[in-house]
Amino acid sequence: MRFSVDWLPDAPNQCPEERATVGAVKLFLSAQNVFAFYEPATRQVSEALNIAAVHLADGIVRDWWRILGGRDCRHSLLRYRNGYVLPDIRFRFDGTDFEVSVDQPEYADGGLRFFFATPEFVSRQDLESSLADFVATVESRLAEAGVENSALSVAWARVTASRADPEEAAFCEAAGALDLDPYRIAETDALFIERSGRLFGGEALIEFLAGCARQRAPGLPSERWLTFLSVLDRAAGADGEKAALPRLREAAHELGEGARRRPTEKAYAPGYRAARGLRNILGTQSCSKLPSVTSLARLLGNNRFRAVEHNLGVGALVSRSSDAVSVHLNGYGGPDWSSWAQNFVFARALGDAVCFPDSGNSVINRLHGAERQATNRAFATEFLAPVDEVLAMREDGKTLVEVSNAFGVIPAVIEHQEENEERIRQACARAA
Repeated sequence: MRFSVDWLPDAPNQCPEERATVGAVKLFLSAQNVFAFYEPATRQVSEALNIAAVHLADGIVRDWWRILGGRDCRHSLLRYRNGYVLPDIRFRFDGTDFEVSVDQPEYADGGLRFFFATPEFVSRQDLESSLADFVATVESRLAEAGVENSALSVAWARVTASRADPEEAAFCEAAGALDLDPYRIAETDALFIERSGRLFGGEALIEFLAGCARQRAPGLPSERWLTFLSVLDRAAGADGEKAALPRLREAAHELGEGARRRPTEKAYAPGYRAARGLRNILGTQSCSKLPSVTSLARLLGNNRFRAVEHNLGVGALVSRSSDAVSVHLNGYGGPDWSSWAQNFVFARALGDAVCFPDSGNSVINRLHGAERQATNRAFATEFLAPVDEVLAMREDGKTLVEVSNAFGVIPAVIEHQEENEERIRQACARAA
């Protein structure tokens, strides 16, 4: 992904920032210029959009930390068009790679039609570099035109300074995960980020905060979130006899690189591989329904496993120490350990533990597109309902409900397995 700009002098715009930055702008995605468009009235194809680039650059800078910190959400460049016509360029970040996609709307009034473009998966480093280069190009143009102390220049200088300081950049990205502006943040929100950083680290912190952003109702007092964090903190230090799963660390070691994400892979791939691997380690046949949570915990070395007695606010908390991996399962909702919901959350926690063995504390939450949540969801589906057995039962004439009952999952899990048969096979074919 890269931008290209050819400046157009003597623009008639009244605003100095706009007048200085009018240019023919192109954006290349998967080697295709997605800013090219067709005009039916004239039957002409134009290779660039003539726009004031300052608005696009300013929007990118304003949302810089939301773009990098956001998970399971899409950021659209349409937000920054300021009246100009643009295709709908969307960024979605899973924590490792950005999916950059294009929805090419037809502008009926102007008669413009953008062309179809294939989505591109871009590393964080490459996308960040591309956006930074574009912003720097626009800022340099403003300086050359004698526009001093523009809003873009001031904002970009602030972001640039934060990027140069690893500690400050980490805080800013955490604020972005909470969908907050790190430069205009309430004291209690800053405290929540700081205390969260003591419990979680790295990508686990970002996914935790992004999950909080999804649940956090507008106007909800931040003090309640500090209380929620205290509950998690206490759970992480809870009695190890109830939550520790001694064999889980051994299993993660045995699975090794087969349970890790490889270059160019999607987040789900290691989850599928690890699920098959853990079934083999535990000696459970792929055609069999897995036992209840407590029975499964016994297979993993804990005869006294219990869920946490209070509502964690997340599905589960996975904690890792030098001695053991512990799963603090949310017990809110009753003692029915064989229910599909708790089985699924517990399976996701196992997947998180074996696919991310060295990452401290982490949570199982409602995000879908974030890397580790996507990985542990894929793990849970294949762990609970192996695709080969699902398809065999369906070929034998079993109904969707009969198959889901046989594996103790809801029909949607079986449908997911049927729909994703090919990518499951491809992921598992790369097993170490």
